[in-house]
Amino acid sequence: LINVLRGLLKAASKRVLGQTWYLPLHGLPGSAALMQNPGDDEGYSSLLPPNGGLHNWKNAASAGSVLRLLTHRPMNQVSQIQTPTLLIAAQNDTLCPAKEIEKAANLIGNAEVLVMPNAGHFDVYHTEVFDKVISTTIEFFQRHL
Repeated sequence: LINVLRGLLKAASKRVLGQTWYLPLHGLPGSAALMQNPGDDEGYSSLLPPNGGLHNWKNAASAGSVLRLLTHRPMNQVSQIQTPTLLIAAQNDTLCPAKEIEKAANLIGNAEVLVMPNAGHFDVYHTEVFDKVISTTIEFFQRHL
């Protein structure tokens, strides 16, 4: 957290000079990255094409987007959702803990929750976990659309 705060202070000084400062989006624990829980760097990297792909993706988030992220509180809004909702949680998710997803479902009222056992945040994009997420999503849409 100290490294992230240090980066935000540097960003503020760059902003005065009319420049944009970027922080790493993902990285190893203890880094200045926004996602730095164990497994975040490897998990996020597993989703990316080699060398940034066709659009030359860079591991960077502007300091301004970081400040908006820090003040974003979706739990303050979920009770306003009135449509059938499918929430998907990973049991071992350190970015979006399953218990928070279940709290959101209770606030929505008309929500279904799929908790993927023994899965982390990035596991839902791979192998049989991905297949279960897709099949559950299709089934949900078939029932509600």
